Amino acid sequence: MKNVLIVEAQMKQYRAPFYALLYEALRADGIQLTVAYSEPPASESWKKDTCELPEEYGLKVSGYWLWPEKVLYQPLLRSAISSDLVVLDTGNKFLLNHLLLAFSRTGLQRVAFWGHAKNRSAERMRILEWYRRKTLNWVSWWFAYTEGSAKYLKAQGVPASKITGVQNSVDTRGIREQVKSFTPQDRAVLRGELGIPMSAPVGIFCGRLESLKGLPFLVESSRILKTRVPTFHLIIVGGGPEQDEAVRMIEGLDWVHWVGPRFGKEKAGLLAISDVFLLPGALGLAVLDALAAGLPVFTIPCELHGPEVEYLEDNVNGLMTANDPRAYAEKIASLFNEPESLARLQTGARASAEKYSIEKMVANFRTGIRSCLGLNESRIAVLDRDPGKTESKRETTNNGRGFAMTTSWDDGHPLDLRIAELLSKYGLKGTFYVPFENTRPTLSSEQILELSSVYDIGAHTVHHLVLTTLPKNHALSEITDCKSRLQEITGKPCSAFCFPSGRYVAAHLDMVGHAGYSAVRTAELLSLDHPRAHNGIVIIPTTVQAYPHSSATYLRNAAKRLRYEALRNLIQHSPGSDWSSGAISLLNFARATGGVFHLWGHSWEIEEYNQWGAFERVLAAMAEASGSAACLTNSELSRNGR
Repeated sequence: MKNVLIVEAQMKQYRAPFYALLYEALRADGIQLTVAYSEPPASESWKKDTCELPEEYGLKVSGYWLWPEKVLYQPLLRSAISSDLVVLDTGNKFLLNHLLLAFSRTGLQRVAFWGHAKNRSAERMRILEWYRRKTLNWVSWWFAYTEGSAKYLKAQGVPASKITGVQNSVDTRGIREQVKSFTPQDRAVLRGELGIPMSAPVGIFCGRLESLKGLPFLVESSRILKTRVPTFHLIIVGGGPEQDEAVRMIEGLDWVHWVGPRFGKEKAGLLAISDVFLLPGALGLAVLDALAAGLPVFTIPCELHGPEVEYLEDNVNGLMTANDPRAYAEKIASLFNEPESLARLQTGARASAEKYSIEKMVANFRTGIRSCLGLNESRIAVLDRDPGKTESKRETTNNGRGFAMTTSWDDGHPLDLRIAELLSKYGLKGTFYVPFENTRPTLSSEQILELSSVYDIGAHTVHHLVLTTLPKNHALSEITDCKSRLQEITGKPCSAFCFPSGRYVAAHLDMVGHAGYSAVRTAELLSLDHPRAHNGIVIIPTTVQAYPHSSATYLRNAAKRLRYEALRNLIQHSPGSDWSSGAISLLNFARATGGVFHLWGHSWEIEEYNQWGAFERVLAAMAEASGSAACLTNSELSRNGR
């Protein structure tokens, strides 16, 4: 078993979920993770933002701060030397770094750095900055916080082959769930306790109270904003070295509410009653707190921003205004006066949070560790059942007798968002086949974008027309135009197509292939087959529709395709009108004997026929079965069928 040691100065609360997930992911790969850390220095103990890790992977050691709290020694040399890889936080303040850099430089120890890469501190000693740059390439590997950090390293001569961009994150899903847990009544009570009317627009600042966070700028711009929006209130969350000065700045402003440091659910409640996130100074991981809560971020250009400022997309999930309090205030005021524009940015914030989830950070970090250790690409996928729990799952990667699961959802109805929430609840994946027009309501472009940040999006023609009723040229345009429009909205390849009503002829398969799709999903029921290749594309059948079909419907579907296996499954597992029991029976059969269990349906049908309870019973069974195989998207599954 390989051993990986990660060294932290102290264990911040926001990092604990990351290490819990990373420990499980690496354990599934046969890698033992140890995270070493110490108590915070005396000057930071008041913040109470640290925690303990479980003994399975946490190693708490004494930390000795020297030269008043500028240099840290941790007695970890023996643990480091006995590890296969040591991952160090960048920074000249760590004495251990300098010892291990010498070992790494001479090839005696495999060492990796992770962090910002670029020194963003306002105080930089020339000699130390020279040393830092000189040693950037002395390590075996780099875990760069963001894409920008990775680009900086490449510009400094670090080979791209030994850089992993991890997309530094926090537990955005956990924050989102905590925020959602606050009911309208809870929010009304909290606003009442602070003296904020229910209708008042609220801005929130979360961060350390120090000048580099732009506190004077924030207070001045908030005063201007108050003249434009008289009902405006500001919440300030945090503490720090300039706390007393901050309190003096807001003295007499009864619409400004300083609440001190807040963490976990307490902070989530304050985010829940806010409308925008205001941090005009150095912006770092706090941007993810805001995005997870659905709050657009307002900041200004600043050399001290952390690399996570890259997550801010101007006019998508926030705004970077001119470095002028009046301009800053005017931008915020204009949004409060244009609810539709504010709602659009809030939607963009929620969608962005999914891009930078802690689960994706774990996947990136894990890939980098395996690459640094010279291990082959992992066949293990770790999916979260909930923000605080993971399970190891085997991902099927062959077209033989392996067991796999997938789900797909047609017609692009707005209720697909409810399907997405339930899939997330049970830790499952799905592909959503989306048209742009239909006789029923369809998802907006903004909703498609939000959905695509987490789930696979497939094409379902532009106008949801049955292709067998259309002339050839019309059918081809429906196939190709839907793909191009979806890719334009999501910014991602669209590789899967689904025929409306499941009706097609051989010529339509050729059109799909020529349009650049790699997979097509059919409405072939009661199948447990793996995807099959056909003239360069992959055909994906289905098992059960989330709908109370009669046995006669299944019988006709099987007879039309002359499929003995479907008839056998009908007789043995009898889906009938109690489709959920039949689905679970087929799921267990596939789990025992091999095959792909493919659940599909229409969200509007589940609503119309009151099938949400039955639907959740099947999802719960799939979640339980996920210990045997991962749940894949249709696109992922199709790659196994080529």
